[in-house]
Amino acid sequence: MTEPESAPREDATAQEARRLMAEGACDRAIALLARSLRESPESFHLRIALCEAYLRKRDAGEPLLGKLAGKEFEAALRLAPAEAGTHKTLLELAVRLGATERLNGLYSGEWAGLPFAADQQKLIMSLSVPAGRVVRPGMAVGTGHRRLGYRLAIAMVLLVVGGAVWVGLKKGPYPSNVPGVAAPRVLPWLRAENCSVQGFSVDGRYLAISGAGLKIYEVSTGKEAFSYDIADIGTVHTASYSPDGRLMAVAGSLGVNDRAYIRIYDVQAREPTHNLQNRWASEIAWAPDGKRFASIVRSMSKLQVWDAQNGTAVYEVVCHGKGADAVAWSPDGKCIVTCGRDATVKAWDSAKGTPMWSVSYAEENADVSCVAFTPDGRLVAGVGRWAQSTRVEVLDGEKGTVLGSDQAGRGGVNVLAAGSTAGWIAASGSHEDGVIAFRLWTLKDNPMFRWSRQMENTVNSMAFTPDGTRLAVGLVVGLVHLYDLTSFTEIPGKG
Repeated sequence: MTEPESAPREDATAQEARRLMAEGACDRAIALLARSLRESPESFHLRIALCEAYLRKRDAGEPLLGKLAGKEFEAALRLAPAEAGTHKTLLELAVRLGATERLNGLYSGEWAGLPFAADQQKLIMSLSVPAGRVVRPGMAVGTGHRRLGYRLAIAMVLLVVGGAVWVGLKKGPYPSNVPGVAAPRVLPWLRAENCSVQGFSVDGRYLAISGAGLKIYEVSTGKEAFSYDIADIGTVHTASYSPDGRLMAVAGSLGVNDRAYIRIYDVQAREPTHNLQNRWASEIAWAPDGKRFASIVRSMSKLQVWDAQNGTAVYEVVCHGKGADAVAWSPDGKCIVTCGRDATVKAWDSAKGTPMWSVSYAEENADVSCVAFTPDGRLVAGVGRWAQSTRVEVLDGEKGTVLGSDQAGRGGVNVLAAGSTAGWIAASGSHEDGVIAFRLWTLKDNPMFRWSRQMENTVNSMAFTPDGTRLAVGLVVGLVHLYDLTSFTEIPGKG
């Protein structure tokens, strides 16, 4: 295997400017580069050298010059040649500027010219090395558990920057968060007191956020589109759009006496079609045809199924002995799955409410706190508990047999999202040395880890857009982060 060629050598002007910078004459270097750029505005190396000069001045006590450095960096990105040697330069400057997200998805699959085998991908994606450390050709790298003699025959393909491991992969660079290292933050997409992400509309244009009331936000602008009157709706515990987007089931409590209710709203009219008084629900799942929905009541260990057309109960069963935690309805409509504090996952015939199969994790003393179905009918469960190794497990939705699993850190999985047509799974709740993160898998390989992101505080909710291009993550401290999964970048808020 041949190593990629280095980038073209700098011209004489850029070399002279670097000599002046090394002597401490940054002002002279800036003047020289500015004159040359007037004649050669499309020179990548002159832009890079000027960015470096501005950064040196910034670091010497002139912070305003950091903006000029950022401007030159953006120009250099636009002009960057394809040679591998330029990648190292851009990565190093991105670290100093705090702009590593600008490199995400920048290069094609031929980045550094190396096709990576699946086992090499998995090893490299799992690396745990200090922030800012460059892994050079032939350097042995470690995972934190054991020393590996794996030698990287690359010129500059891997650099840990701002908490992300940047790797040249066959399908382009994927960032992978390193536990314990904070990733650069952008402005949260939304700040709202006691908020919880409830779900996207069917077309992905709107996001429902609950807490003190229920508000619907426009995804493209981050602005509130409309809200339900808090005096009428009170505290919302859970809300869910029907598969066709026409209805929304909302469960909450109202008034000083916490009067419980489940309501079915006409989304377009924004008015309730049915109001079920004194009915508690902690989580809701719709049937794929939108005619019924299931709810669970944690404290009462009950699974209840409702007719959404007339607001009447279809049946009710006691599903778990110590409390029910989550509910999911299979995409073929045949079964409903619940999980509970008795360390079991159970499937129920959706028409009759009779048991179909059950999987117990009691022998390994594990909790199962969340379940979700994927579009192709596989079931995903979060398995584990505090201070233990936890995992996401993929099961056959019809039989309950285990198809695959992957580690999710330590500390339990308390939030799980799946169901997008893109085949993503997201899970959060893992605490590693005090670090809270969410993790993202693709289901192609049952499952394969793809990305993670460190969070400021505990995650309480997550939701994908139906097409899988966006992921919303809600935190208990009243923040919502929105991520673009086509480029693995965070979408900033408007302030």
